[in-house]
Amino acid sequence: MKTLVTLFLMILLISACSMTQQQMPIKIIKFKTSKDTIKIGEKTSLEWEVQNADSIVLRESGFDEQLLENAPMRSKMKVSPMVSAGYNLIAYNQNESKKDRCHLVVIDTIQRFKDKPIEIVRIVKPEPNNEQSKTVKGRQSIDRINKDSKFKYEIFFIDKLNYPYEIKLYVLVKDEKGNIITNLAPPYNTLEYSKKYFLNLKEEVENKEYKIDDFQVEERHDSLAQKYSFSLVLDHSGSMVSTIDSLQKAARLFLQMKSQKDNASLIKFDHFVDRAVDLTYNLNSLLNLNLYDGLNGFAGGTALYAAADEGIRSLSGTKSSKVEILFTDGNENASLFASLISNQGFSYKKSQLIYKARDENVRIFTIGYGNINKTDLEAISELTDAKSYYPKNCKEINEIFNELPWILHNYYLITYTPKLKNGEHNISISFGNPDGSTSSINRKTFIGKPNIPDSMQRQCIAYFEYKKDELQELFKPMIGSLANYMLKNSKSKLEIHGHTDLTGASNANVELSKKRAEAVEKEIIRFGIAKSRINIIPHGMNEPIWNPEDDEYKANQNRRVEFIIKD
Repeated sequence: MKTLVTLFLMILLISACSMTQQQMPIKIIKFKTSKDTIKIGEKTSLEWEVQNADSIVLRESGFDEQLLENAPMRSKMKVSPMVSAGYNLIAYNQNESKKDRCHLVVIDTIQRFKDKPIEIVRIVKPEPNNEQSKTVKGRQSIDRINKDSKFKYEIFFIDKLNYPYEIKLYVLVKDEKGNIITNLAPPYNTLEYSKKYFLNLKEEVENKEYKIDDFQVEERHDSLAQKYSFSLVLDHSGSMVSTIDSLQKAARLFLQMKSQKDNASLIKFDHFVDRAVDLTYNLNSLLNLNLYDGLNGFAGGTALYAAADEGIRSLSGTKSSKVEILFTDGNENASLFASLISNQGFSYKKSQLIYKARDENVRIFTIGYGNINKTDLEAISELTDAKSYYPKNCKEINEIFNELPWILHNYYLITYTPKLKNGEHNISISFGNPDGSTSSINRKTFIGKPNIPDSMQRQCIAYFEYKKDELQELFKPMIGSLANYMLKNSKSKLEIHGHTDLTGASNANVELSKKRAEAVEKEIIRFGIAKSRINIIPHGMNEPIWNPEDDEYKANQNRRVEFIIKD
């Protein structure tokens, strides 16, 4: 009996010790550098000691590059920064999904600060814009701001790469003149000062609100900003005839303004997709004037999803944060065509594109101008954790391409541990203003795989000359690619939709649109596709892409045959 009692007490003691060990908080005891002052390129050591963690990750925050994974609980590492740099140490308890956020150690050629709260490293010098502006055009320090001012806050970018341990929110703070407001938070101001402006953070998941008490705010500029790989995906369809020069000038401006540590690729598209420049740091290759020759070689349909897919592919393998800038002035109508003709397996549905971008951690900034599907563009940006723009004229296109380098290299990074639940997370942040008032902003992000119900949009397969129904040789190879798809997918059926321009009588145009559809049908049947699998729908002049037809290219695009595959 005595033995049993002793055994029982030992089990209780072991359980109590185990529970105590599990409940002990993760703690970073030390994270510092070995020298108080260093010169550029000089070696110094990062030293750390951590308790009660399962794993440790060390990152260089300026480039967001992982230096060590599963690091020892107590160790050091030599570094030789060539510019001012931040280093993040994150201690995880994976079983309980808890962590202790690192100290941020900023190394500067003048002075190094090592303990919380982080003191001022240097003030960001103002480069102010003095006229009213909706878009960002400069920077202004908080000490030069009128006390009666209100700021505009925006979450323009979300990084979930390290979920479930953390989510990073990229926050823009600007005034009414388009100046990014600087020197609000560490390492450019004190932690205590930042609390005047970054007040509280909440998440709402499944209609339940969760207050996030422990969140970190860091200010990022220049050498401390994220390192990016960009893909510029630019619409060169026929409708771009009056806009293409402005777009190409704006794209060149963006490339000239990007940081030297960022690389980029260039994709041009109509109903074909062309990777004009592979991912490169070489600015001469990206700015080659031969690439910016209007619509030369293009001016067709709009393979929007396929081109965006190619933009994602061009970023494959990079360690930098991946960003696609997708510009279009039209609706998707040729991605399956582009996929079939190139045999590349491009995305031809919105859902396919979004899932691929999420899997590859690519954020897609969409810029929609003119006759666009705003709902689709917003879904692409929102579900890839980026932002949508809708310029009203060519001047605003230029301003947007000017703004993007500014905000992506001048921002406030808010890091927090999210609620561990799949589904939509509604993030709400409250901020302070110089006039004493408060502002709040909301932004949604989705954890897990979102349900994106969509169907294939009609795809253009052929265009026709004025009042004619003869199928041009140019389009026969494309129709052959479609026929091959139908042969491989024997259960699929095909709808062929015929259209005309807006001239002539309504009844005559219905008949003309039918003959155009039949011309495409005849070519498909020639490859062995049964007529019973094809349904012809003539629309005449009832479904124009453009109305009015105040330019010849608009009439040309209205004289079309489209198809939809019914699986």
